[in-house]
Amino acid sequence: MLSYQQIKSFPLIYDDAEGEDIRTVHDILIDPKNADIKAFVYEDSKVDTRDTEESVPPDTINHVTESGLGIQASSVLPSSFSFEGEKTQDYFINANNIWLDEEALRYTGVTRMATEQHDLISLEFSIGNPVFNEENDKIGKINDVYLDMVNKKVSSFKVSGGLWDQLFGTESKELIHIKDIISINTNGIVMKKR
Repeated sequence: MLSYQQIKSFPLIYDDAEGEDIRTVHDILIDPKNADIKAFVYEDSKVDTRDTEESVPPDTINHVTESGLGIQASSVLPSSFSFEGEKTQDYFINANNIWLDEEALRYTGVTRMATEQHDLISLEFSIGNPVFNEENDKIGKINDVYLDMVNKKVSSFKVSGGLWDQLFGTESKELIHIKDIISINTNGIVMKKR
Protein backbone atom coordinates (compact mmCIF):
# COMPACT_ATOMS: atom_id res chain seq x y z
CA MET A 1 0.00 0.00 0.00
CA LEU A 2 1.44 3.37 -1.06
CA SER A 3 0.19 6.88 -0.41
CA TYR A 4 -0.82 9.21 -3.23
CA GLN A 5 1.99 11.56 -2.15
CA GLN A 6 4.54 8.70 -2.39
CA ILE A 7 3.34 7.73 -5.85
CA LYS A 8 3.73 11.33 -7.03
CA SER A 9 7.41 11.18 -6.01
CA PHE A 10 8.24 8.08 -8.12
CA PRO A 11 9.72 8.59 -11.58
CA LEU A 12 7.20 7.77 -14.33
CA ILE A 13 8.98 6.05 -17.21
CA TYR A 14 7.68 4.94 -20.59
CA ASP A 15 8.47 1.21 -20.80
CA ASP A 16 10.40 1.42 -24.11
CA ALA A 17 12.37 4.51 -23.10
CA GLU A 18 16.04 4.30 -22.23
CA GLY A 19 16.14 6.87 -19.43
CA GLU A 20 15.36 10.08 -21.30
CA ASP A 21 11.56 9.83 -21.02
CA ILE A 22 11.10 10.42 -17.27
CA ARG A 23 8.11 12.28 -15.85
CA THR A 24 6.12 12.34 -12.60
CA VAL A 25 2.48 11.63 -11.82
CA HIS A 26 0.51 14.87 -11.67
CA ASP A 27 -2.87 13.36 -10.64
CA ILE A 28 -4.78 10.10 -10.34
CA LEU A 29 -8.42 9.70 -11.36
CA ILE A 30 -10.63 7.25 -9.45
CA ASP A 31 -14.11 5.85 -9.92
CA PRO A 32 -16.14 7.04 -6.89
CA LYS A 33 -18.61 4.15 -7.15
CA ASN A 34 -16.10 1.34 -6.52
CA ALA A 35 -12.84 3.20 -5.64
CA ASP A 36 -11.03 1.78 -8.69
CA ILE A 37 -8.05 3.70 -10.05
CA LYS A 38 -8.95 4.52 -13.67
CA ALA A 39 -6.17 6.80 -14.93
CA PHE A 40 -2.83 8.33 -14.04
CA VAL A 41 -2.16 11.85 -15.28
CA TYR A 42 1.14 13.49 -16.09
CA GLU A 43 1.90 17.00 -17.28
CA ASP A 44 4.29 17.77 -20.11
CA SER A 45 5.11 20.60 -22.48
CA LYS A 46 2.43 21.27 -25.06
CA VAL A 47 2.93 19.63 -28.44
CA ASP A 48 0.85 19.48 -31.60
CA THR A 49 -1.81 16.90 -30.71
CA ARG A 50 -4.85 18.25 -32.54
CA ASP A 51 -6.24 14.75 -33.08
CA THR A 52 -6.19 13.76 -29.38
CA GLU A 53 -6.15 17.00 -27.43
CA GLU A 54 -9.14 18.87 -26.06
CA SER A 55 -8.65 22.46 -24.95
CA VAL A 56 -10.72 23.67 -21.99
CA PRO A 57 -11.16 27.01 -20.22
CA PRO A 58 -9.01 27.56 -17.09
CA ASP A 59 -10.43 26.72 -13.62
CA THR A 60 -13.31 24.62 -14.96
CA ILE A 61 -12.36 21.05 -14.07
CA ASN A 62 -12.37 19.25 -10.75
CA HIS A 63 -13.61 15.93 -12.13
CA VAL A 64 -14.00 14.07 -15.40
CA THR A 65 -17.37 12.91 -16.69
CA GLU A 66 -18.29 10.03 -18.97
CA SER A 67 -18.17 12.42 -21.91
CA GLY A 68 -14.73 13.83 -21.22
CA LEU A 69 -13.61 16.81 -19.18
CA GLY A 70 -16.36 18.85 -17.60
CA ILE A 71 -19.19 18.68 -20.10
CA GLN A 72 -17.56 17.78 -23.41
CA ALA A 73 -19.19 16.31 -26.51
CA SER A 74 -17.12 13.16 -26.96
CA SER A 75 -17.74 9.66 -25.62
CA VAL A 76 -14.14 8.98 -24.58
CA LEU A 77 -11.62 10.50 -22.22
CA PRO A 78 -9.09 12.27 -24.47
CA SER A 79 -5.48 11.12 -24.32
CA SER A 80 -4.53 14.69 -23.39
CA PHE A 81 -5.97 18.10 -22.61
CA SER A 82 -4.69 21.57 -21.91
CA PHE A 83 -6.12 24.70 -20.40
CA GLU A 84 -6.52 27.58 -22.85
CA GLY A 85 -3.38 29.70 -22.87
CA GLU A 86 -1.23 27.18 -20.98
CA LYS A 87 2.13 25.96 -22.25
CA THR A 88 1.64 22.47 -20.82
CA GLN A 89 -0.94 19.76 -21.26
CA ASP A 90 -2.04 16.76 -19.22
CA TYR A 91 -1.81 13.21 -20.57
CA PHE A 92 -3.93 10.25 -19.40
CA ILE A 93 -2.55 6.74 -18.86
CA ASN A 94 -5.11 3.99 -18.44
CA ALA A 95 -4.53 2.40 -15.00
CA ASN A 96 -4.30 -1.04 -16.66
CA ASN A 97 -1.20 0.17 -18.55
CA ILE A 98 0.88 1.20 -15.53
CA TRP A 99 2.77 -0.77 -12.89
CA LEU A 100 5.30 -0.26 -10.11
CA ASP A 101 8.73 -1.70 -10.99
CA GLU A 102 11.16 -1.49 -8.04
CA GLU A 103 11.24 2.27 -7.42
CA ALA A 104 9.65 3.61 -10.62
CA LEU A 105 6.24 3.64 -12.24
CA ARG A 106 6.33 2.24 -15.78
CA TYR A 107 3.67 2.58 -18.45
CA THR A 108 3.03 1.33 -21.96
CA GLY A 109 1.31 4.29 -23.56
CA VAL A 110 -1.10 7.17 -23.50
CA THR A 111 -4.39 6.31 -25.14
CA ARG A 112 -7.91 7.55 -25.48
CA MET A 113 -10.06 5.43 -23.21
CA ALA A 114 -13.76 4.85 -22.85
CA THR A 115 -15.19 5.95 -19.50
CA GLU A 116 -18.12 4.69 -17.50
CA GLN A 117 -21.44 6.46 -17.14
CA HIS A 118 -20.43 8.54 -14.11
CA ASP A 119 -17.79 10.99 -12.91
CA LEU A 120 -14.17 10.24 -12.13
CA ILE A 121 -12.68 12.00 -9.11
CA SER A 122 -9.29 13.72 -9.09
CA LEU A 123 -7.15 12.78 -6.08
CA GLU A 124 -5.19 16.01 -6.49
CA PHE A 125 -8.38 18.02 -5.94
CA SER A 126 -9.52 15.66 -3.13
CA ILE A 127 -6.62 16.42 -0.77
CA GLY A 128 -7.91 18.93 1.78
CA ASN A 129 -11.58 18.12 1.10
CA PRO A 130 -13.81 17.53 4.15
CA VAL A 131 -14.80 14.20 5.67
CA PHE A 132 -18.36 13.93 6.98
CA ASN A 133 -20.15 11.36 9.11
CA GLU A 134 -23.63 10.02 8.29
CA GLU A 135 -25.22 12.93 10.19
CA ASN A 136 -23.39 15.38 7.87
CA ASP A 137 -21.07 16.60 10.65
CA LYS A 138 -17.63 17.58 9.40
CA ILE A 139 -15.17 15.36 11.25
CA GLY A 140 -11.93 16.19 9.47
CA LYS A 141 -10.28 16.61 6.11
CA ILE A 142 -8.54 14.31 3.64
CA ASN A 143 -4.80 14.49 4.26
CA ASP A 144 -3.70 11.71 1.88
CA VAL A 145 -5.05 8.66 0.06
CA TYR A 146 -3.57 5.15 0.22
CA LEU A 147 -3.62 3.04 -2.93
CA ASP A 148 -3.38 -0.67 -3.64
CA MET A 149 -1.26 -0.62 -6.79
CA VAL A 150 -1.65 -4.36 -7.45
CA ASN A 151 -5.46 -4.24 -7.61
CA LYS A 152 -5.58 -0.57 -8.76
CA LYS A 153 -7.94 0.49 -5.95
CA VAL A 154 -8.15 3.07 -3.17
CA SER A 155 -7.56 1.23 0.12
CA SER A 156 -7.92 4.02 2.70
CA PHE A 157 -8.00 7.75 3.37
CA LYS A 158 -5.75 9.53 5.87
CA VAL A 159 -7.91 12.04 7.76
CA SER A 160 -6.79 14.86 10.05
CA GLY A 161 -8.27 17.90 11.78
CA GLY A 162 -11.83 18.51 12.96
CA LEU A 163 -13.26 15.90 15.32
CA TRP A 164 -9.99 13.94 15.36
CA ASP A 165 -8.19 16.93 16.90
CA GLN A 166 -11.01 17.50 19.42
CA LEU A 167 -10.93 13.85 20.52
CA PHE A 168 -7.17 13.55 20.85
CA GLY A 169 -6.20 17.16 21.71
CA THR A 170 -3.51 17.38 19.03
CA GLU A 171 -3.33 17.21 15.28
CA SER A 172 -3.85 13.50 14.87
CA LYS A 173 -4.25 11.49 11.71
CA GLU A 174 -6.58 8.52 11.31
CA LEU A 175 -6.74 5.98 8.49
CA ILE A 176 -10.27 5.27 7.31
CA HIS A 177 -10.53 2.02 5.35
CA ILE A 178 -12.49 2.12 2.09
CA LYS A 179 -15.08 -0.31 3.51
CA ASP A 180 -16.03 2.41 6.05
CA ILE A 181 -16.75 4.96 3.30
CA ILE A 182 -20.36 5.51 2.25
CA SER A 183 -19.67 7.88 -0.65
CA ILE A 184 -16.87 9.70 -2.45
CA ASN A 185 -17.60 12.87 -4.42
CA THR A 186 -15.99 16.15 -5.47
CA ASN A 187 -17.07 17.76 -2.17
CA GLY A 188 -15.40 15.16 0.08
CA ILE A 189 -16.20 11.78 1.57
CA VAL A 190 -18.92 10.46 3.87
CA MET A 191 -17.98 7.71 6.30
CA LYS A 192 -20.01 5.24 8.33
CA LYS A 193 -20.62 5.96 11.98
CA ARG A 194 -18.13 4.17 14.22
